[in-house]
Amino acid sequence: MMKNPHPSRRRGYVLLGFFCAFLVLFFAVLYDAQVVHGSENRARSITSNTASETVTASRGIVTDRNGKVLVSNRLAYTLVVDKSSFGKDEAALNDAIWQLIQLCQEQGVTWNDTLPMTTGSSPQLTSKSLTESFREYLDDNKLPTDGGSAEVLAAMRKLYKVDDSYTDAQARLIVGVRYELDGRSSYTFAEDVSTELLGRITDGKYRGVTIKTAAARVYNTKLAAHILGTVGAIWQEEWRSDESTGYVGYADKGYNMNDLVGKDGVEKAFEEYLHGVDGEAEVYSNLDGVTLRTKYTKEPQPGGHVYLTLDIGLQEVCEEALAAHIESINEDRARIIAEAEMYGTESTEMISGGALCVVKVDTGEPLALVSYPTYDAATMLDNYETLVADENAPLYNRALMGVYAPGSTFKPCTATALLAEGIISPTRTLKTEGQFTKYIDDGYAPECWIYSTYKYTHGEINVVQAITYSCNYFFYYFGDELGIDKMAYYAKLYGLGEHTGIELPEVTGQMSTQSF
Repeated sequence: MMKNPHPSRRRGYVLLGFFCAFLVLFFAVLYDAQVVHGSENRARSITSNTASETVTASRGIVTDRNGKVLVSNRLAYTLVVDKSSFGKDEAALNDAIWQLIQLCQEQGVTWNDTLPMTTGSSPQLTSKSLTESFREYLDDNKLPTDGGSAEVLAAMRKLYKVDDSYTDAQARLIVGVRYELDGRSSYTFAEDVSTELLGRITDGKYRGVTIKTAAARVYNTKLAAHILGTVGAIWQEEWRSDESTGYVGYADKGYNMNDLVGKDGVEKAFEEYLHGVDGEAEVYSNLDGVTLRTKYTKEPQPGGHVYLTLDIGLQEVCEEALAAHIESINEDRARIIAEAEMYGTESTEMISGGALCVVKVDTGEPLALVSYPTYDAATMLDNYETLVADENAPLYNRALMGVYAPGSTFKPCTATALLAEGIISPTRTLKTEGQFTKYIDDGYAPECWIYSTYKYTHGEINVVQAITYSCNYFFYYFGDELGIDKMAYYAKLYGLGEHTGIELPEVTGQMSTQSF
């Protein structure tokens, strides 16, 4: 008779059976997940860890006529404030904004705030509050359009639900950010921030703040600051269109809210060429947020390059020459002023600035456009308050925006008109006197420079000699016979009082006529 197997061996067979069944089940599930439904599961996994991001296009570079790079790019970081995650929690949004503002104040970081109201303990509306765009903002939000500064601030505090625990000075800073966010979900709060600030943002809990990469402008020269211009974040009044003035805002030009755009100079004039077209990318990351790979779904198109007619070498020589000349004159005038104060004699004024332009005669291309005093475009934003407060107005582009009497440079125009009208011939002469006395009874008796200085005259001269000697009397005498309207006609033929065609903003000047 056969004996029963050992009980322990029987248990081993049972456990082995369970283990084999488990392995079979495991491989069946694995096969189903990776083979039968592999594509489906893979797509689901990727989708759950994929985010779409905008890829900022590289801004085009700016060179001079010889190809020397004047403005280029470098990688930088920007802080973007996004209100979308706060929903209707106005208090949380305001608290988050104030927390970020405090950090920036601590770090000495300047942020974008274009609300036309001063900061400080007693905020006051500025002249920019009279613009159509700001009035439209007030109307859209049912804020007082004719109220005082305190009334407008109080209304904005109520609109954005800024808690009473904030002082007016603090509330002004908060509503400044809320003003930028009005009508858009996010905006570039600060550009080109330091790694130290980024570390504080990353380590702390700054809700609603996103760190983005951008191309910061690199100014490879300190020259031609007024011509090159600067870039910055899109301001609130630049974002929306204004039908009353025909202004087309960046929102209707296909820009993103956080794009950097040209603010003045070449950067603004050639914005559409320099900006480029942003791309799009799918960013794949794991559950820990670590980026695994990036796939471009739309390649960014870099901005176009802009080649200027300026010769930066000539620009440098001209800037140095103009600065030295003005400084030399002011040194002399300072001595005259000191002597006048000492002896009670006639004084004079210091020169606050000047301009110098060099133009290629056969084409009209500007080779150098100099305005003095000037500034460094690379540090302009950091020194903006100081530059604005400077009584010599270094931000003012005297070369293109200044209006000045032409002086003796107008004499060739008068000479052309006199010859064309037959009033004089190239050989006709005039015995000049030192003072033109025809209108002396009316209190007007202009003098030639040689008479005012030395009590001499140029004697009997023709038109060629009159231009050579720059004789005022000759042109006073025959210019009176020519008449102001004829003179204005020939000035216009020379293009005086007309736009030059340069792409940058310029004033045209004014030519006197009988009606003006």
